[in-house]
Amino acid sequence: MYSLKRTNKVILLLFCIFISSLIGLIFRLQTLLDFSSGIIPIVMHEDPWYTIRQIEQVIHNYPSYAWFDPMLNFPNGQMIQWGPLLPFMGATLCIFNNITTQGEIIRLVSWLPPVLFLLMVPICYLIGKMIWNKKVGILSAIFVTIVNGEFLYRSMYGNLDHHILEVVISFACILGYLFIIRNITCDTRKVLSKNCVFTSIITGILFFLGYMNIPTIMIVALTISVFYFFFIIFEKDMNKIVKLLISNILIFTTFSVLYLLSGVPYDGFSIRSYTYGAIGVAIIIIIASVFLYALKGYIICKDKRCLYLLFSLLFLIVFCNIIVPHLIIDILFSFSNSFYSFFQISGNTAGIDELEPLSLLRAILSYNIAIVLSFIGFIVVCYTLFLHKNRLLLFFFIWGVILSIISIMQVRYQYYEGPVICILSAICLDMVYRKTIIISENRKDFLEKRNLDPKMIGLLIVILISCTFYLISLSIGFYVLPTFYGKSIKSNWMDTSLWLKNNTPDNGIDYYKIYDRESFSYPSNTYTIVNWWNFGHYILTIGNRIPLGSPLQENDARISASFLLTTNESSANEIIAPYNAQYVITNYDLSLVYPTVVLWSHLNYPYDNYMLDTILKKNAKTSLLKGLKNDFFLSMFTRMHYFDGSFQEATEKNIISYVNIPMGNENVSMLVNEEELKNNKISPQYLQKDEVSFNYTRSCVDIPALTSYRLVYESPQIVSNLTYAEIHNIKIFEHVKGHTIPGTGTIELPLVTNQGREFVYRQQSVNNSFTLPYSTTNTPYDVHATGPYRIIETNETIDVDESQIERYYK
Repeated sequence: MYSLKRTNKVILLLFCIFISSLIGLIFRLQTLLDFSSGIIPIVMHEDPWYTIRQIEQVIHNYPSYAWFDPMLNFPNGQMIQWGPLLPFMGATLCIFNNITTQGEIIRLVSWLPPVLFLLMVPICYLIGKMIWNKKVGILSAIFVTIVNGEFLYRSMYGNLDHHILEVVISFACILGYLFIIRNITCDTRKVLSKNCVFTSIITGILFFLGYMNIPTIMIVALTISVFYFFFIIFEKDMNKIVKLLISNILIFTTFSVLYLLSGVPYDGFSIRSYTYGAIGVAIIIIIASVFLYALKGYIICKDKRCLYLLFSLLFLIVFCNIIVPHLIIDILFSFSNSFYSFFQISGNTAGIDELEPLSLLRAILSYNIAIVLSFIGFIVVCYTLFLHKNRLLLFFFIWGVILSIISIMQVRYQYYEGPVICILSAICLDMVYRKTIIISENRKDFLEKRNLDPKMIGLLIVILISCTFYLISLSIGFYVLPTFYGKSIKSNWMDTSLWLKNNTPDNGIDYYKIYDRESFSYPSNTYTIVNWWNFGHYILTIGNRIPLGSPLQENDARISASFLLTTNESSANEIIAPYNAQYVITNYDLSLVYPTVVLWSHLNYPYDNYMLDTILKKNAKTSLLKGLKNDFFLSMFTRMHYFDGSFQEATEKNIISYVNIPMGNENVSMLVNEEELKNNKISPQYLQKDEVSFNYTRSCVDIPALTSYRLVYESPQIVSNLTYAEIHNIKIFEHVKGHTIPGTGTIELPLVTNQGREFVYRQQSVNNSFTLPYSTTNTPYDVHATGPYRIIETNETIDVDESQIERYYK
C-alpha cells in the first residue's frame, strides 16, 4: 500500500512539473502568431537579426562559419565575437528540413529559444535536489517555468539570441561540477572513480560548447576557481583535494584540446574574443590549482614533494616568461579587463538599456514576491554554510553570488539570475515547511482535536505561497508582454530594408559568401548607408546592404551620430567621406532620443547647443517644455527629416527668460514670466535669455538647402499630419555631387514622393551658382519631379536629366 502511495506521489509531482512546463512553453509562444503569421516573418529585437544572417551563411557554406564579416565596420570589416554554436544548430536544423529561404528559416529557428528553455526544468530540479533536497528540486523546476524578467524574455519564441543557450550550458556545467563534488566528497577510495573522470570530461565538453556559444561562459571558470580556493581551505583530506585537482585538470584540458582542434580564429590573448587567451586562462587555472594544492601540502602536511612542486611551478613560470616575454602579464591584464567589464557599474551606457544597473521596479516586475523569498533563502543558505560547510551548497553559493553581482551591476545578465532566484525561493519554502511542522508539533494536542496533520499544514502553506508567486508572475507576464512586441522590427523598417535591397545598386560583396580576413579587400563600388546603430542589422540582414552603424560596432555608430548632429553640410560630407556613404537613413524616433544621439557623439556636440529643457510654472502647476535652438534646426538630421533638405525661412522665434535652479546633481531651467521681470523678483545676474522654437517644424533661424542629398524614399507611416507639415517615420536620402549651373536668387522644384506627398525643394544661390541634387527627367526613383526647376526671380525654367547628376560612388 505504501509503494502505491509513493508511486501516486511521484506521478502527481511529475504531472505538476509537466503542466507547469507546458504553461511555461505556451507562455513563451505568445509571440508565435505575431512574429510568424505575416508575409515576411520576423524575430524579436535587433541582435537576433544578425543571428539569422549567420545561419544563412552557415547554410550556404555548411559547416563553415564566418569569423570575419566585411559587411560590418567598413572599411576594416568586423571580427565576430559570437561563437558558431547557435548558428550551427540553426543551420543544421534548416538543412535537415530542407529549408533555405529567409522567411522559412526564421519560422523554424525561432522555436529554438522556447525549446532550450525546457532543458532548464530538469537542470534546476537536479541542482535543487543536489544542494538541498528533492522538495527544493521540484519547486525549483516549477518556479523556473514561470519566472519573469530577462530569463522569460530571452526564451520567447523569436528571440533568437545566444543568451538562453548561454544560460542552459552554464547551468549544465554547474550541474556537472556538482556531480563531481558529490562524487569526490562521498567516495572514500583514494583514486578518482571512472564516473568522476567521465563527468569531468563531459563538463569540459560542455564548457567548450558554452565557449563556442559566447565567451561569458568564463563565469563558470571563475566560479570553479573561487570554489577550489575555499575547498583547499576547508577540506582536511588531501586525497579529496588531489581528486578535485585532477577533475579541474581534466575539465580545462578537455576544453583546451577541443578548442585547439576547432581552430583558434584570432591571434592575441583577449578572453573576450576567440583568441589563445581562453587556453591561457585554462592553463592559469590549472597552474593556480596545483600551486594551492602544493602550498597546502607543504605548509599543513609538511610534504617535501609539495615543496619540489612549488619550485617546479616557479621555474615553469619564469621559463615561460623568458621564452614568450610578457605572455603571462598580457593574459592577466586581459583577464583583469574582462573581469572589470563583468562587474563594473556602467557609468556611460550610451543609452543602451541592457547596460544599466538593475532598478527596483524592474526587479519587482521580474520576480515579485520571489524577491523576498529568495532573500530569505539566501540567509538560510548562509546560515547552513556557517554550520555545516556543505561543499555542494558552497559551490552553488559562490555561483549565485557571482551571478547576483553581475546581474545587479548590468541588467543584461538578469537572464542568469532568474533560475538562481527560483532555487533560493524553493529553499526558503522548504524552510517554511519544516518550521511549520516544528511549530505545529508543539501544539500537537490542539491539532489532534481538529484532526489536523502538521505536514499537511506545512504543505498547504507552501502551496499557497507557490500559487501566489505563480499567479502574480503570470499576471505580470501578460502585463509586460506587449512591450516585447515593441522590441521587434516595425513594418516601416521592414519596408525600408526591402526597398534598399530592391532599389539600390549592388555593393560588390556576396551576402552569403565567407571571406578570409587576411586576403579580403573591398571592391571599388562598395558603399555604406549612414544609419542610427539600432537598425544596422535590419539593413544588413533584410536589405543585404552595408550599414555604417550596428549593435556590433561602436566607432562607426559614433560617426553616424556626429554626421546627424553637425550643422554644416561640408563638414557632414567630410565625416562620411572615408566610409563611402551613398545613402543616409533618418527616422523620426531620433527626435525622441536626442540626448542619446548626443551621447554617442562623444559629447562633441553638447546637448545644450541643440535643446533647452525648461519648466513652466503656471497656477501652481508645472509643465515641461522643450525649447529647440538654432543648432537643432541646422543639424543634418533636422534639415533632412523635417525639411527634406530644402531651404527654410525662420517662422518662429520665442525670446525666453529663465533661471537655472539646482535640483539634485543637475540644473533645471525655470521659465520666468513678464510679471516676475517687471517686479524685479529675479536678480539680473541669474537671469538668462535665449531664442528658441517650441515646434519641430518651425525654425527660429534660416536654414540653407542641402545640395548633395536628395530624398529617394519615405515610409508609409505618418507621424505628423499637420496642415503645414506631413512627416513620415523613415526617410532615405541619396548622397550625390549634383549638377551645378550658374544663376542667382532662389530656385525651386516641385516633387512628389513615393507615398504621394507633394513638396517643393528650394535652394538659394551660392557664389552665383546652384548645385542641384534632383533630376527632372529619367529619375530611377519613385520620388520624382513633377515639373522643371524654376528660378523664382526670373521665372526661368531648367531641366536636368539623371545622366547629368554626378555621383560620389559608381
